[in-house]
Amino acid sequence: MKKQLIYFGIGALIFDYFYINKVCEIKPMLLSYNPLKKFDNNNMKHNNGVTNSNLKKNELVPNTTLKDDENSTLFDLYKDQVFYQDYFITEITIKNNKENNNNNEKDNKENGNNEITIEDFTKAFFTSPIFTPELNLFSTSKDDINNKMKFIVGESIKPFEIINKKSENNEILLHARERFNALTWLKVVKVNKGKKKLKEEEDVTCYELHYRCGLVNRSYFNKVLFTTLFPFHYVYARYLLAGAKQMLQQKFN
Repeated sequence: MKKQLIYFGIGALIFDYFYINKVCEIKPMLLSYNPLKKFDNNNMKHNNGVTNSNLKKNELVPNTTLKDDENSTLFDLYKDQVFYQDYFITEITIKNNKENNNNNEKDNKENGNNEITIEDFTKAFFTSPIFTPELNLFSTSKDDINNKMKFIVGESIKPFEIINKKSENNEILLHARERFNALTWLKVVKVNKGKKKLKEEEDVTCYELHYRCGLVNRSYFNKVLFTTLFPFHYVYARYLLAGAKQMLQQKFN
């Protein structure tokens, strides 16, 4: 039995290395974990007069002192309240010729020139097979996400709620307030073709897909509990991004 577990573990590591790192090309950008970090909104310079007693359960206060420039993101508005975060990037290349993709007429009309939008990425992220167990856990329908959602502030993909969005920057921020007090940030960036070797005869566009998760839980019990779970989340997050990438590849190529 012990040998079988060892063989299984070795096989899992080999599969993870080749599938995530070589096939899906998921690149880790940041891992930060500080379970001793305290949350005290009363001492925040950017709290705009809001105190802990005024806050609803797990409510967040954005840092409005940040400059609104190309280097700041929606996640940065709350990053000083986060005690854990992981951040991953991957690249995806799609063909610009609409005849070579599987989009229907409605999708083509919405996307214009067959471009990946933040709505496409968000939809792929939350409807991928990797995320399906979480959808089932919270009784969320993929059909509702695919056909009914407009991905605007206030809409929910349980347990997440869209709390901010910048369509011009192709980024969106979601907050799971009730259960986990977690932030999920997604962003699509169009990459210069020169950054990646592409076949000259193909008319393609390359994009970066960004996924960043942060936990803002103020409960010491939950922080201690997460101490044992964060290695699992680090692995799980990489597969979530890989699943979203695969969904987009199937849709656009």
